[in-house]
Amino acid sequence: MFYLKKAVVMVLVAVIVLTGGCGNKRELNELAIVLGTAVDLTQDDQIEVTVQIVKPGEISSGAQGGGGGGEPVVIISSRGRTVFDAIRNFTTVSSKKLFFSHNQVVIFGEDLMKGGVQQVIDIFERDHEFRTEVPLFAARGRAAEILEVPGSEEKISAIEIKKELDTVRHPGWADKVTFHEFVRKYDGRIVVPVVPQIRRVEVNGRTHTKISGMAVIKGGRLAGWLDETETRGLLWVQGRIRGGIIPVKAGGSGAEASMEVKKAKAKIIPETGAGLPVFRVQTEVESNLGEAEPFQLTEQTIEAMKREQADIIKKEVATALKKAREELKADIFGFGETLHRAEPRQWEELKTDWDEYFQDVEVRISVKSELRNFGDKNRPTIPR
Repeated sequence: MFYLKKAVVMVLVAVIVLTGGCGNKRELNELAIVLGTAVDLTQDDQIEVTVQIVKPGEISSGAQGGGGGGEPVVIISSRGRTVFDAIRNFTTVSSKKLFFSHNQVVIFGEDLMKGGVQQVIDIFERDHEFRTEVPLFAARGRAAEILEVPGSEEKISAIEIKKELDTVRHPGWADKVTFHEFVRKYDGRIVVPVVPQIRRVEVNGRTHTKISGMAVIKGGRLAGWLDETETRGLLWVQGRIRGGIIPVKAGGSGAEASMEVKKAKAKIIPETGAGLPVFRVQTEVESNLGEAEPFQLTEQTIEAMKREQADIIKKEVATALKKAREELKADIFGFGETLHRAEPRQWEELKTDWDEYFQDVEVRISVKSELRNFGDKNRPTIPR
């Protein structure tokens, strides 16, 4: 309900901004306020743009507890040779002008990414109405079908998708990537950009959206996908893990325990000399003991849990590194960017064939694992 009321405020702000003052006034009833945008490539190679448009009357009635029981949004699509052409062709299906300043999400379809995203990102950069801080998503299948999934907790699915991303990025199952961040890496052509994956799933006979893993966009095209474990491995290296639970064994007792990650950071250090550079990845993680089966809490068991936590993190990093090297052949971690900053001359020598060199450089992973807090008890409950 909070986000529903927030949507009402957004619309009211639009009214004030767009109808206040002198000169070029555009009344709210002349605008179609877009909250979600999906871009697909059709089978006949046309660009299809699908937008989720808010219906202010239905939202305000619902937020105030009134009788308005209709859908708060309407979804319409249009096609064209380019994104701009498709947007212009919306005049054939709607009498209102699309207004993108309140857009919450942008979703690229799978076929579009396989074909190339260059022409799509161009208009999002050029047009001042598009918000470049909006989160970007990569759909499994058609992007339009993601917008069409009704929200389970929020009436507006674009807002629910944005909330879901905030939830799953905490344990590192996916990461937030704004359109601006994507374009910066795409234009820089050193770090291969990744985008959070979103797909439709069936749960208890009902369709939901699920955000997990990342899409890898190399050279403007979809190179492949990272699953949740591979995504966490990537985010450990980049220092972008915010939390999550790591199950471990409590020393030699065999008891299960859960480490709750509270803080994590990482640093990539290139070491240069004769031959290819060596990259040292230094990761530090601090955790609390979230829960545990009965066992004796001693210095030995604490050290054992810390070691296992470090080993799990190393394995996740190694899994992501193997996928990036052997299958994707893409430096998604930023090793090349780190070398470019630290040793620009050596980078100039390697950059042309960096995809090949990346597969052979040595990466040394170290993890400093700490257990800071055990809760209110100094040992788990032991039944009598």
